[in-house]
Amino acid sequence: MQKKLLILFICFVTIPILIIYSVFSHIFNSKAERNLKDVYTTNITNTAKIAETYFGESLELSMYPLIEPNLYHFYTADHENDDFSKIFDDANTILSSSPYIFGGVRSITLLRKDGVSLTSQTSYSYSSEITPEDREAAASYGGKPYWEIKSVKDSYAVFITRLIKSKLSLSQELGYIKTSTSIHELLNSLQKASLENDSSYMILTKDFLPVLTTNHDDAYLKVLKEQDMDFLLSLSSEKVSTVKTGNYFISAKEIKNTPFLMCSVIKTNLFMEHSALDSVLLPVALLTLVFFLLLAVLFSRHIAKPMVDLGNKMTALSAGDFSVRAHVKGNDEVAALTEQFNLMSERLDYLYNKVFLAEIELNKAQLIALQSQIRPHFLYNTIDTIYWMSEMGNTKAVSKIASNMSRLFRLTITPDDQNQILLEKELEHLNCYIEIQKIRYGDSVRFNLEYDETLNHFLVLKLLLQPLVENALTHGLKGREQEDILVKIYSEDNYLFYEIRNNGTPVSVSFLDELLCSDDTKTQGFAIRNINQRLKLQYGDSFGLKYGLDGEFSYFKICQPLLTCTQENGSEI
Repeated sequence: MQKKLLILFICFVTIPILIIYSVFSHIFNSKAERNLKDVYTTNITNTAKIAETYFGESLELSMYPLIEPNLYHFYTADHENDDFSKIFDDANTILSSSPYIFGGVRSITLLRKDGVSLTSQTSYSYSSEITPEDREAAASYGGKPYWEIKSVKDSYAVFITRLIKSKLSLSQELGYIKTSTSIHELLNSLQKASLENDSSYMILTKDFLPVLTTNHDDAYLKVLKEQDMDFLLSLSSEKVSTVKTGNYFISAKEIKNTPFLMCSVIKTNLFMEHSALDSVLLPVALLTLVFFLLLAVLFSRHIAKPMVDLGNKMTALSAGDFSVRAHVKGNDEVAALTEQFNLMSERLDYLYNKVFLAEIELNKAQLIALQSQIRPHFLYNTIDTIYWMSEMGNTKAVSKIASNMSRLFRLTITPDDQNQILLEKELEHLNCYIEIQKIRYGDSVRFNLEYDETLNHFLVLKLLLQPLVENALTHGLKGREQEDILVKIYSEDNYLFYEIRNNGTPVSVSFLDELLCSDDTKTQGFAIRNINQRLKLQYGDSFGLKYGLDGEFSYFKICQPLLTCTQENGSEI
C-alpha cells in the first residue's frame, strides 16, 4: 500500500512539477537578476554623483583663495603694513559669510607662510588646525588636495589641505588652506537613496577604511572585503557596475575628484518579478491541477477511501464518541490498522465508563463531604453567640440574631450536589453572619464590603466567604480592642478574586502554610484547609487559598475562574 502511493505520487505529480518549475524559475530569475543589476547600477551611479557634489563643495572652497582677491591678498600682503589688519578683517568677513560655508563644511583655516592664520567655523565645527604634518603632506602633493579621514564625535570627518602658490610664480609658496567637512548630511542623503531595507551604502578609501556607511551591520563590510580592491575598481568602470555574489548584489563607482569609492551591498530579492513568472506558469499550473484532480479521483476509488473513512472515525473518537467502530475490509495494511483502531476504541470506552466516570463521582462525593463538614463548624459558633446574648438578657438582640439565623438556614440548605451558587446569594449569606457578629461585638469590629454589583450573576463555591471572615474575627481580636475587616471582590482577565483583610493579631505565613499542607483532622485550621481543598477539587490544583501580610493587615486571597451558569453547564457565555 505504502509503496503504491509513493510510486504514483512521484511519477505523476512530483517529478513533472519539479521539472517545470525548475526550468521556468531559472529563466525568469535570470531575467530578474539582469534587471536588478541594471537598477542597482543606476542607483550606485546616482549616489556617487550625490557624494561627488557633496565633496566638490569642499574642493571648491580649497581653491577659493586663488579666485577671491581679498583672500589672495591675505596671503600676499605685508604683515608689517599698516593696512594688514583691514586685509585680515576683510578676509575674515568673506570666510564668515554664509554663502561660503556650504552644506557639510564645518570650518576653513588659512595659514600664511609666516605663521599668521585665520579660521572661520560653524557652531558644529571640527578642529581644522593646520599641523606641521598637514603642511608636509600638502607640500608633497604640490598644490593638489590632500585628503584625510579622521574619527570625530562618534563619526567621521573629511579634511582637505592644499598648498597655495603664487599666481605669478608656481615656485613661490604662499601658505595653506584646510577645510573640514561633516558627512552627516551626506549620510542622510544616502539613506534616502537606499532602495532596499536589507542593504548598506558605503564610501571606502582604497585600503577599505569605511568613511561612511548607512548600515552598521559588519556583515555588509565583510562581504566587500571578500573582494579584491582591484576588482572593485575595475567593476566601477564597467557599464553594468553590479555583480551577484552568494546572496548579495555588489555595486561600485568611483567618486570623481576624490580618493574614495562608492559601494553598495544589497541582499538578494527572493521574490523577483512574480507577475512575469506567474503569467507563464499559470497555464502550466492549471494543467497540473486538472491532472492532480483526476489522480485524486483514482486514489479515492481504489486506494485512499479506506484511509479517509478511518480518519473520519478517528475524528469522532477524538470528539468523545468512544462507541465508534470502523468496518474492516480486506487484509492489507489499512485493514490491520482498522482492527487496531477498533481495539483502541473499545479500550477507551471501557476506561471512560469504568474509570473516568467513577473518578468524577468520587471527586463529587468528596466535594459534598467537605461542604457538609463546614456547616456544623459554623453553626456551633453561631449557636454559642445566641447563648451568650441570651445570658445577657438582651432579647431584642437575640431576636435579630434568630432572624438572621433563619435566613442563614434557608441559604445554607441547598441540594447537596449544588456545589456553586450565585455570588449575590453567597454575599447574602455573609451579610447575615456579619449582622449577627455586629450585635455580639458592637463597635469592636468594623466590617467593610467592596465589590461591583455586576459580578452578582457569577458562580462561586457556597460557604466560601463566611468561614474566612469568621476566622479573621476569631483570631484577629486576640489581644486587641478593635479590628477592621475588609471583604473585597473584583475581576481581572477572566478571573474572580476575593480578598479578606483584617488588622487584627497576625498569624505567621509559615504557620498558615503548614496548616494548608497538613492532613491533620484536628479542629485548628479546619476552615482554611476545607476551603483550600474544595477550591482545588472544583477548579484544579492551580487554584486554592493564599495568605500573606501587607503592612498592618493580614489577608486571605482566593482566585477562581470567572464562570456563569451557562459555562458551568458546558455552554458558551
